[in-house]
Amino acid sequence: MDYTFIIRFNDDNHSLSSTNGIPIDSLGELLASLGKAIGLKKGDNLTLSEIRGNCYALGLTTNSEPIHSSLKVIHKQISENDYSGLNSDQKKYAAKLKAVMGNKYRVNTYDNNKEFDYKINQIQLSDTVESYFEVDDIYGIVASIGSSNLHSKSSIKLSEEGYEIQITSEQEDELIKCFKKNKLLLRIKKKINTETGKIESAVLIDFGVVKNPEERLADKAEELKGRHRGRGIFPKVKDSVLSVRGLRGSVNPNQLVGDGQ
Repeated sequence: MDYTFIIRFNDDNHSLSSTNGIPIDSLGELLASLGKAIGLKKGDNLTLSEIRGNCYALGLTTNSEPIHSSLKVIHKQISENDYSGLNSDQKKYAAKLKAVMGNKYRVNTYDNNKEFDYKINQIQLSDTVESYFEVDDIYGIVASIGSSNLHSKSSIKLSEEGYEIQITSEQEDELIKCFKKNKLLLRIKKKINTETGKIESAVLIDFGVVKNPEERLADKAEELKGRHRGRGIFPKVKDSVLSVRGLRGSVNPNQLVGDGQ
């Protein structure tokens, strides 16, 4: 049996449609966050089966009753601004949803027969958590590097990102070799403001240089696993919206990442 769950975005002017809706990068991040919030595992079945018009409604379909129930429980609690029983990933999803809604949209969540039907007009998270942390993979070229004085920590900025990423002195020595030159894949830890959805700060965990199209990205990622036991350095590079968007057009996601040493 298939279960359908709808997340419907709308505004006062009814300006949204299937062709005029949520930008793909924001939508991708929202769905990825939702997957973590409901604890999706490899092999679990939950798909974006349709985008309905006459608003902007995401149709999610699963053959798993527990997954369908998790979707209902999380969205019911968010609609009631009750975060007491939510775990960290579920609160992060609420913050992502709040950022996508901004001050423009409201959300209605329901199943096909509308036995479950809850509206989310405003997400009030500020008293619960002011910010949260997220590990992400990003792609770009170092456009600036250094510190404001001899005693402050060094940081970098990528050519396509507007925020600074703090680095260690050892990382700075390696990154100087890539300055304004090499295309990099970086794993960073971001601090994100719950209210605005904006990145408040970021720290570099590790990075790799895209340099040899003959080697495969997966092979190099496996090699880098040794630096971070328990998790691969780029375990979600193919799933990261920012990474895929950056790689598109110039570097195939199946190509190599060379390390920065």
